[in-house]
Amino acid sequence: MSAIARLLGRRNSILSWVKPLCTASAPATSNVRLQPSLPSVASARSSDQNLTITWTDGRTVTVPFIYLRDNCQEKESYDPHFNQRTFNPAFSVDLHIRPTAVDVDSSGDVVTITWPDGHASRFQSSWLAKHCPGRKSHYGRVGDTCHRWGSEYLPDMPRFEYSPLMRDDGSLLEFIERVESHGLVLVEDMPKKAHEVVRFMERIAYPRITNYGSSSTIIVGTDATPTRIGYTSQSLDLHTDLPFYSQPPGIALLHTIEHLPGPTQGGNLFADGFHVAEQLREKNPSAFQLLASQPVLYLDKGKDYIEFNLEYWQPVISLNSSGKIASFQYNNHIRGPEFAGSLGEKLFDWYGAWYEISRLLHSPENMFRFKMHAGQMVVIDNSRVLHGRPEFEVNPGDVRHAELAYMGWDEVRSKARVIMDKLQME
Repeated sequence: MSAIARLLGRRNSILSWVKPLCTASAPATSNVRLQPSLPSVASARSSDQNLTITWTDGRTVTVPFIYLRDNCQEKESYDPHFNQRTFNPAFSVDLHIRPTAVDVDSSGDVVTITWPDGHASRFQSSWLAKHCPGRKSHYGRVGDTCHRWGSEYLPDMPRFEYSPLMRDDGSLLEFIERVESHGLVLVEDMPKKAHEVVRFMERIAYPRITNYGSSSTIIVGTDATPTRIGYTSQSLDLHTDLPFYSQPPGIALLHTIEHLPGPTQGGNLFADGFHVAEQLREKNPSAFQLLASQPVLYLDKGKDYIEFNLEYWQPVISLNSSGKIASFQYNNHIRGPEFAGSLGEKLFDWYGAWYEISRLLHSPENMFRFKMHAGQMVVIDNSRVLHGRPEFEVNPGDVRHAELAYMGWDEVRSKARVIMDKLQME
């Protein structure tokens, strides 16, 4: 397949790199959208401190002149090699600056603004359409929804073959988008050997180093002495990982190298925290508000990659400025005994809210069980999706061998933008 054919075949993988925030259920399809054709400028009119641009599609946008001078793309103001602004307008530009002239070329593709000092800023209409406040919601990358799911998700869980992800940027781009929109993705046919998960992460960026190092080896069924509950055959309650960090790892990757026999022995449990939190918001708003406002102490202490004594306070449900769910951090195993502030009588109410969210998470409608096979890897949005497992029996000669590692969302989204630049995607 030619490079052009691959590019055309990847156009539907154009992504939004605003963190998806669940607002409503969506069908099990990609949330990518193809960017529409950008309009040209029909006219530009000055008024007071603003420029009002009318586009050829009839829409208008009004922006302050100081915004346009601040974002001038000429070499005197912006270095395209370093992609950096080279001046600070606070020290060199009048806040109330007004131009001496505004001109739109005959094609509507270039707007030229001449300033009192004689400097001219030339803006391509495509740049204005993408960047001017108010235009991005129509012509930029938009990602304000995600696919929430319950126990019905298993048959529809996105699956990717390992080899194409390692060699083809388009496949990797689609994979990243699905992890972000769905929160849980399966990778199949990975080599059944140690450190392969690190190799996969290095294809994207690099591992997030934690108190457990760049990856953790989990072996159950040998004479090794376990250092954590997760390294045993005991049940592991649904949880998100490492909430004792102020910024927990954004993505968890669990690679199965060797597994126990039997169709269900040693299976994993999964639930979508965003989906369950929205159920609680609708069913019991006061319980939702308690979990979104009362910080919980998460802590861990021990010795692994380093000797550590980690703790951090954060609510189970974190909201953004619009009241949408931005993060869900739940881990009963490492929840501390202290509470921030004085809850008073509300402490009992907080426990009621904890009981309710816990039971919703574990309900048959919201949680599903899935046994991974050797050579499979689940990739989990750790700010949203919970994982765990029931207790399992290890017979003589049986071994469960897996590797767990983490990455940061910033680096993963960066990789996606790099790929889009290479494929000349908007």
